[in-house]
Amino acid sequence: MKDKIYESYSGRDKTAFLPALCRELLNDQKSQWPLLQNSYGSLDHSVYRFLKRDGFSFQIQFNPGRIFSAAAKVDRKSIAKRKCFLCIKNLPPFQKGIFYREKYMILCNPLPIFSEHFTIAHIEHLPQALNNSFPAFLRLARDLSPDYTIFYNGPDCGASAPDHLHFQAVPAVSLPIEKDVLIRNNCHKINDMRGVSLLKTMDTGRSAIIMEGSKLRDMQEAFSRFLSAMKNVLATDTEPMINVVGLYRSGLWRVIIFPRRKFRPSVYFLEEEKRLLVSPGAVEMTGFIVTPRKKDFNRLDMKSIEGIYGEISLGSELLKIIIQDMKGNEGLWQQ
Repeated sequence: MKDKIYESYSGRDKTAFLPALCRELLNDQKSQWPLLQNSYGSLDHSVYRFLKRDGFSFQIQFNPGRIFSAAAKVDRKSIAKRKCFLCIKNLPPFQKGIFYREKYMILCNPLPIFSEHFTIAHIEHLPQALNNSFPAFLRLARDLSPDYTIFYNGPDCGASAPDHLHFQAVPAVSLPIEKDVLIRNNCHKINDMRGVSLLKTMDTGRSAIIMEGSKLRDMQEAFSRFLSAMKNVLATDTEPMINVVGLYRSGLWRVIIFPRRKFRPSVYFLEEEKRLLVSPGAVEMTGFIVTPRKKDFNRLDMKSIEGIYGEISLGSELLKIIIQDMKGNEGLWQQ
């Protein structure tokens, strides 16, 4: 493992600035790892389109390098057949990372979507699950503040490695929902629960709940109660389908949760002339739509985007029931 460590960050040295270490890692890896250098070279030639509706913005990216992720087989049988690409023993020869808080490795994502794109993988081969690792998620958001925003893809809705616990980090304000909801304040408060404010987004075409708080323990309790309520309402014993975005600014954590009902929309499975190869994860749920094929990039419009969101997102009525379950029907939806 030692030969894979570029630098270490324990969190105890208050003079160490993790975002700076990440940028140093990225620059070093670009110079040492040809695959990463080529991937970022291709990213520089990505094409973008911008759409807007009812105060919310959407960015469409044509990125051919993401074909491997968009078309990835993530069923249990396919996962069992391949080597885990996030396990340290299986990392490519040139790949190194930052040993983070003695439990994670911060790695440069070899198929970047943004100008800086990192994957933060647990050093053990643990399944993708957020409840027990949520404190680590929050600490990572704080340690990478204010330069980066982090996100999590559930094992059944966007994670290309559902068998290995990991998060991802991208430059701050790269995700449209950061501007639309957190900066332009297109949301309203539902209620407070023990140090955490619960907010709901306005009509963005997909359901989302926002938690804001300054204490890690309070945020953990609120998140655990939300997951428990989802399990109760949806009658499941496994982690409910969620994508989660997290950031820490000015002493406050903000966590955006996108509850899901399915992973890939029906248009993904249509015959070729009608197919849209859009495989929504956390990035897409924020309004940043990645398309690895030029024809899909050209065809996507607000109608098709709204259709995808409407199909894969948990409905607002179910979300309302989940929130009520969190607090035992205490009139949570009264402003």
